Amino acid sequence: RASFGNLSFIRECHFMALTPKQQRILNRVRGASQWLTVVPTATDGLDLSADEFRDALALRYGRVPHNLPAHCDGCSAHFDVNHALNCMKGGLVKRGHDSLRDACANLSELAWGGVAIEPVLREAEPGVPALIADIRVRGVWHHERPAFFDTRIVNADAVSYRNQTWDVTGQAAAQAKHAKYDRAAEDVRGSFTPLVTSCDGALHREFSMFLRRMAHTLEAKWSKPYSQVLGWIHIKIQIGLIRSINLRLRSTRRRLRSLGTEDGAVVGEE
Repeated sequence: RASFGNLSFIRECHFMALTPKQQRILNRVRGASQWLTVVPTATDGLDLSADEFRDALALRYGRVPHNLPAHCDGCSAHFDVNHALNCMKGGLVKRGHDSLRDACANLSELAWGGVAIEPVLREAEPGVPALIADIRVRGVWHHERPAFFDTRIVNADAVSYRNQTWDVTGQAAAQAKHAKYDRAAEDVRGSFTPLVTSCDGALHREFSMFLRRMAHTLEAKWSKPYSQVLGWIHIKIQIGLIRSINLRLRSTRRRLRSLGTEDGAVVGEE
């Protein structure tokens, strides 16, 4: 007992020596570390590149990843982690969002089947765009009833969120999704669930609830222990999220020109 108490005291001393930002991040990501325990096998899609692994570790402990560019190649602004996570130029934020959406859709297909990507909840009207969710799955909460989901990756260390806990930030993002989609989902006799996560893998409670539901379904289908299935699901989501965030840090936001092919220009001349 004395030894355990000493370890707890040492751990607390180390924690208190961290910056407020690092303390906030570590408090937020507790329970989101399954990816650190996985064997990186390519066949399971769990092999992170060296940059992906190093960057994920740096962000997890509130450090700045190495060798970031000085300026954004999309908008020429000063480039830092916050800019990388927020800059909409080049479509990297959208591509990362779609990657997480597809990971959730693929897991849902394993559990329930009948998954649709970008279902239209409400058709467009003059002056009003169509309302489109990310995923539709039948039978998640009620037999054969459609369940609609929309994902959001939140930069919880953005300036506007720095004085909030993750519970407050995540709940605000989830409520905004509910306000946007609930009525339309009810109109088609469905339900709506927001899938909100921070950039470093802290899940809003409704996202966690969805993954637990998925694990129970796969547990019955695969005859595997629930804890093992849930851990595997978390790893798949976390790895997908790490790749989404690394895309924002390391990929170009500049639009690259390509030669046309219709006139044979790419073939060259003899």
